[in-house]
Amino acid sequence: MRSQTGAGEGADTGGPGADGLGPGEAKGRRPRWLLPTLIALVVGLLVVLAVLLVPLLDGDDEPDASPSPTASEPATTAAPDPIERETATPLLAALPDTVEATAPYAVTAQDADPEPLDPNALESWHLTYTGPADAVTLRIAQWEEAGEAEETLSTLTEGADPVETGEVEVDGEVAGRYVVWETDDDARVAWTNATVVLIADGPDVETVTTFYRAYPL
Repeated sequence: MRSQTGAGEGADTGGPGADGLGPGEAKGRRPRWLLPTLIALVVGLLVVLAVLLVPLLDGDDEPDASPSPTASEPATTAAPDPIERETATPLLAALPDTVEATAPYAVTAQDADPEPLDPNALESWHLTYTGPADAVTLRIAQWEEAGEAEETLSTLTEGADPVETGEVEVDGEVAGRYVVWETDDDARVAWTNATVVLIADGPDVETVTTFYRAYPL
């Protein structure tokens, strides 16, 4: 008898079964499309996390921003207003109220000199010229003769170690001489102008020298 092959049990037709699975796909196994989908999701999550975390990590490495400097008060560059002072004598009237030296200076005090340079002087005065950061004190005296003023200057500068010396000129003619030197505490310049002797004390040589050159007397 010829055996007949039918569609009975054990026959492999090669097509999908009634459960929708293809050949060789057993029930309970994941479909083949699920694994690539999961991989894509994981990669996407990693990318998102990287985008979110990188700026935060970079921000931790950045140095702290330096605080902006506090605006300081602008330095005062103006002299105080000069005082109203006595100008009863020709000598006092000739003295300036302000002097433009290393900085502007103005008279803030004027008194009769308590220790006159010479008891024989016609008049002796002590003035203070105040600037933005320091002050220059000025002693001034006048005699009848220019020789008396020169003699006083020689006495004042005896033993001094001059930093600078020179002639005082008025209208192109020699009217006296000046001497600049350092003292124990500051610097000093003394000069004669005919019958007058002036002595200026300040914080340093530059200040007193510039003050002398700017002083009109």
